[in-house]
Amino acid sequence: MDSSLQPLTISSYLSLVFFLLAIVFVIFPLSIGIPYSDRFPVIPIIHPKHGKKIKIRINLATAPLIAIVILLATKSIGFQVVVKGFLGTEGIQPYSIMILFYALAYICISLDVTGFVECCAYAFSNKSGKDGRKLFTYFYILFNLMSAFTSNDVVVLTGTIFLVYYTKISKIKPPTAFLISEFVAANIASMTLYIGNPTNVIVAQAYGITFLTYSAWMILPTITAMILAYFALYTIFRRSNLIPDKVNSPKRNPSDALKDKTGAIFGVIVLGSCLITLMGTSFTSLSVWIVTLPFAVIMLIRDIWYDLARDKTSNNNVKDVDEEKADIETIESERVKKSMNLEKNKDETKENNKSNESLSSDTIFKRNDNENEQIVDIKDDSLNNDLDENNELEKEITMENNSFRSQFFSQKKKSSDLERSITTRSVPLSNLNSKKKKPHSSKEESFDLNRENDLSSMYKEVIPEPHDTNSDNDSDNSIFKNTLPTVYSVVIRMPGNLLPFALGMFILVEALSSLGWISRFAIAISALTPTRILQDENFAKAPHVIQTPAIKQGCIYALIIGSNIGACLTIVGALAGFMWDKILKDKGQKIGYWQFVKWNLGVLPVITVGACGVLIMELWVYYDKLNN
Repeated sequence: MDSSLQPLTISSYLSLVFFLLAIVFVIFPLSIGIPYSDRFPVIPIIHPKHGKKIKIRINLATAPLIAIVILLATKSIGFQVVVKGFLGTEGIQPYSIMILFYALAYICISLDVTGFVECCAYAFSNKSGKDGRKLFTYFYILFNLMSAFTSNDVVVLTGTIFLVYYTKISKIKPPTAFLISEFVAANIASMTLYIGNPTNVIVAQAYGITFLTYSAWMILPTITAMILAYFALYTIFRRSNLIPDKVNSPKRNPSDALKDKTGAIFGVIVLGSCLITLMGTSFTSLSVWIVTLPFAVIMLIRDIWYDLARDKTSNNNVKDVDEEKADIETIESERVKKSMNLEKNKDETKENNKSNESLSSDTIFKRNDNENEQIVDIKDDSLNNDLDENNELEKEITMENNSFRSQFFSQKKKSSDLERSITTRSVPLSNLNSKKKKPHSSKEESFDLNRENDLSSMYKEVIPEPHDTNSDNDSDNSIFKNTLPTVYSVVIRMPGNLLPFALGMFILVEALSSLGWISRFAIAISALTPTRILQDENFAKAPHVIQTPAIKQGCIYALIIGSNIGACLTIVGALAGFMWDKILKDKGQKIGYWQFVKWNLGVLPVITVGACGVLIMELWVYYDKLNN
């Protein structure tokens, strides 16, 4: 072994063990239940259960952090390693990668909340008609375009949910072909731009590759991989009868799917301006996160303004409703008052009747028949007059009651409409298509109302509601949701687990590097070249590595190709795989681990060879011209 290598110590072995354990628990999460006491502080990884036990969850977000805490506690690493892991070394800046990722994610998810992605999906699906093969093709093209201009994680977050519900309502069983093709398209097309995948940013930062230079080298391998992947996926799934010949897909005017048309236009302009600015500043030393963050802030400000402006309008409507309620209360008060008067008059009438009966009895014995008849007539006339007055009063009150009921139910309808108006932009699909449709002559060509309602009831589950508890946290969520519903809808869909996972892994890798492991990996497996191994000086000293610019350039871009395409091999190959799998499980869909591997094993060799072959041709042409 090279004497210049740092000697391994107990701390070195501990760092490697906990690094590997962190990966294991990321793949296989674990929950540990322990007795619960109110004296124990509740921290993010601890969740009370029924007031008796708490659960410590070791998963994607917590496993790397727990490993770091243990290494710090055992003094295997110092705080300087944590600082280096956060700020970065060798040109890699983990904090800037996270800012870039979340800034872009906010822009794209906010754009999705307006209904833009759903609008595009219906535009593509309508072109396919009832042809299942065309539907597969158009969705594949759509997800490639989305990933090419955003990122694989954004496509998984926004496209998977819609695709699950679309295939379910279209009765495509099983939807394996559509779901796997979406995942493959998202990971392949993410090679197109610098910002398409965090690994792209890591490699580009490490070697000072600009936005335009990156795209110039990667555009042709990416297009080649897209085409080869389509034919491979289509062939495999058609042979397995997973792409139906005919589908009963829902028909919808794409514009009806837009929940916020102005917001969609604004979002597209912001995203487009961000990409153009990134291209324009690629000739400078300006970091990409500095370019991207202001556009995310602009999108955030617009969403806040949209929520507050709509809330102001809703408050004005509420004021009008309160005035109408006051009028109704006045009418009700008068109605009650008159009802009381009616009861009083009835009681007086009864007393008069008794008095008249007594008078009539006395008159019979004291007066003659003629006088008696006059008294009876007077009594009858008085009684009839009282009854006529009471009847008129009852009619008047009945009319007022009818008026009251009419205003009450009208007010109830307005209140119901108002509640719907203050919901977020993520409204059910059934509310989007409010236009009256013309009847179709064929039942197959119409979008059946029951199917539309089914899709509506399922799709509104996309934005989860906060739990109805009395905790302060839920109260804060409720205030946040009611005050800024659009911002709330975007934030809860952001991949929050990525931040602790990514930063934790950066710190653990820095620990491996500082304790001597990366140098040994560079020598032992220099043919398998992760980013930090390529950067290590021992990689260059390896006897079988020929140091030429073409080979180094080829290794760098081959690393990018491998990290993007390789993520399709297993569900745990990338963070997008974890999110994709979780969404499917939450929505009742399941694609097993080995089933996933089986389908992709037939695709990955073809696209890997094709993409690397184009890269080799690019290198040969470029350096041949450079040498001549």
